[in-house]
Amino acid sequence: MKKYLLYAVICILAVAAGSSFLGTGSIGLDARDAYIYPAVTDTLTNTEKDTITLPAKFKTNYIFMASCPTTKLSGTQTVKMYLDEVNTLSGTTGWRVIDSVSTADGTTVAIRQSNLYGLRYRLRLSGAATGVVRYTVNVTAKPI
Repeated sequence: MKKYLLYAVICILAVAAGSSFLGTGSIGLDARDAYIYPAVTDTLTNTEKDTITLPAKFKTNYIFMASCPTTKLSGTQTVKMYLDEVNTLSGTTGWRVIDSVSTADGTTVAIRQSNLYGLRYRLRLSGAATGVVRYTVNVTAKPI
């Protein structure tokens, strides 16, 4: 009986220790989990900037795809999308740009990365014209 009690305590401690490494309020991904971020639709006016921080913590290597169809609502349109990464589990500094694309004609901008090595990622969208643009961001990441 003591053997089973000891086994149960060890299992509980192992589960508690493993979940503490993920951080609170985050999704921890390993090599088995695909990641699909719900579509985000918003507008950019003139030189406005938006940031979408992905809530997942990527623990292994992933293939990444972010697409952003744009629609000009008024004026002229220029939209630039940046993919940033950081290798810390928390904080607001240390982000670096790993890719960027732009469009000026109302088409879809897309960022494809064959390897993600960071822990956290964010997308930044920037308007660079005098107009209003509607965009929708779709993100998919699949384990390699």
